[in-house]
Amino acid sequence: MAVRKPRKTWRHCIRSFTPAWFTIIMGTGSVSTLAGRFYFGRGSVALEVICLAFFFLDLGMYIIFIVTTIIRYWLFPHLFSEMLFDPGEALFIGASELDRLPHQLEAQSG
Repeated sequence: MAVRKPRKTWRHCIRSFTPAWFTIIMGTGSVSTLAGRFYFGRGSVALEVICLAFFFLDLGMYIIFIVTTIIRYWLFPHLFSEMLFDPGEALFIGASELDRLPHQLEAQSG
């Protein structure tokens, strides 16, 4: 008979949340921007729907990830300094700011 692992708590999941998750937002933001700028699909309703779907998915994930990050550093304040000095985790600090870049570029050129 297999031994079941104990379920992880919400507190453990929030503690394990890292800035690397913001790279997912960067990817969906790029897809949204590329779909909106696709030359051969101008005026296509289907492509506009895809673009808006990815945009709102991106926006929803951004809000969820920001709230989770705030809760993480509120519940575990010592993790911020640990994250800054962790060579693997610190590389993703800029991802939370860069994920807004595709939408900023689209707003400036549109």
